[in-house]
Amino acid sequence: MERCMLAEEYVGDLERLEGMIAERKLDGTRCLYLNGHLVNRRGVCYDRQFPELLEELKKIDADLDGELCVFDSKGIEDFGLCQTRCSTQSPLKIRLLVKEIPIRYVVFDILRDREQDLTGYTLWERKERLEKLREEGYFSGEKVRLTYFTDDLEDLWEQAVKSGWEGVMLKKKDSRYVFERSDAWLKVKNRKVEAVCFNAMDKNPAGWLLKNDDGLRVQCSGRKAEAVRRRFLEDGQVEVEVHYQRRTDNGLLFQPTIKEV
Repeated sequence: MERCMLAEEYVGDLERLEGMIAERKLDGTRCLYLNGHLVNRRGVCYDRQFPELLEELKKIDADLDGELCVFDSKGIEDFGLCQTRCSTQSPLKIRLLVKEIPIRYVVFDILRDREQDLTGYTLWERKERLEKLREEGYFSGEKVRLTYFTDDLEDLWEQAVKSGWEGVMLKKKDSRYVFERSDAWLKVKNRKVEAVCFNAMDKNPAGWLLKNDDGLRVQCSGRKAEAVRRRFLEDGQVEVEVHYQRRTDNGLLFQPTIKEV
């Protein structure tokens, strides 16, 4: 069961949207700070994995919503390293990873401030409450920070494309916080498109793993898998339209998905 507010995906013209703010879409692990505990969106407790965050968060009497992220030297999130931090159970290894893989908790919403439930307040009012807490000296450390937001949707989208971010989040200023998926929050993914030819494929439980001589690997599943198989049998190769977030430093595709055969 989901325990936080989730967004719908949006594909369309940003200038047609009104009354919304934009935030950077982070590629990490969704995490809430509730009643002094760190829990993911399905209620799994992360207190053991992130003692350094709890040390900083215990100073504030509030319930928060945000994203756990590991950033590389270019400010881009490394989801794999974030997952490593989230899945580690050994106390000794956790102490080592605190230094080796620094985690950041990026806060974008507040559900409670001291004894006051804020879920019925508008997003704009909740943002104002977060800013007030910042002015009081909270969120001033390195490990816990507030996300940047703006009402210039197109400008932030241009920055997302230029910087290689995962995308942007669009949220209605007057939206209340609900513990379910809502179109008051929209996610716009920054996906690049490229036609790629594959000359080898391996069968696996999920479908077919497509491969080529450049070292590219893309999993093909569902109904597209049969179309790919037929084309490969006919031509000895198959060209597909691949959507991906960015190329890695060694030229591979990051988070590729097949859209067209």
